[in-house]
Amino acid sequence: MKEKPILFKPSMVKAIRNCKPGVWPAEPLDLALPWKWQTRRVMKPQPSCPSLRFYADGRKWFDGNGTYLQFPYGELDHQKLWIRETWTAFAHEHTRPSEIPIGYNIHYKADELNCDHGVTYVWRPSIFMPRWASREDLIIKAVRVERVQDISEEDSLAESCMLPTYSPEAEKLGLCAPSANTWTRKADFAMLWNSINNKAKRAKRNPYTLEPEDCYVCYPWHGVPARQQHRDLPLYVIPNPWVWTVEFMRLAK
Repeated sequence: MKEKPILFKPSMVKAIRNCKPGVWPAEPLDLALPWKWQTRRVMKPQPSCPSLRFYADGRKWFDGNGTYLQFPYGELDHQKLWIRETWTAFAHEHTRPSEIPIGYNIHYKADELNCDHGVTYVWRPSIFMPRWASREDLIIKAVRVERVQDISEEDSLAESCMLPTYSPEAEKLGLCAPSANTWTRKADFAMLWNSINNKAKRAKRNPYTLEPEDCYVCYPWHGVPARQQHRDLPLYVIPNPWVWTVEFMRLAK
């Protein structure tokens, strides 16, 4: 079985670990806590026509013009994703499992959320996590193509979004009114999406054509598509982007 790394924030890893391993359809270990068995990843390149529809032919995806789009995470039920998360490791006298180098004690930031035990760790970014330090494996069970705003209330729950208190930021996005009763899980997901994707990030390729180009790109929840300037380079603003919606099962270890 092929393996590929996939990055998740600590809060997302904590929600993934609240899913029963080896069980599909996914079931939570604790219904009172967030749980996660879906993820949405921006399609690259982005389709330039907002009215396109996609269809699958076996393992291949095509847009309305018959253009093939490569799903970056492999085949269903044959692609293992191992999670990269924020972590740290330091030497100690005890022995670790055989797949982890002896003499290292691994700590994960997801386990330290909401904990205050007086210890301060120097965290290592998830992008630098080696395979031997990873503790969670996933397998892809389903995939589809959609706009990020097409997410439903049920899918928002699958993205670890619960029902929080009212936020003025969500009201500005037109997702709720000044009442806790009108808040939705979709609004919670919109806040989560913007916290990750509404920031200009450096890119080496045009987000529509993948042609080489030094630029910045951001993918906000909503807005007006634009080509601006950021730090003397083009900035492509792509609201409500097309995404790969991936459903996965947590594997037992």
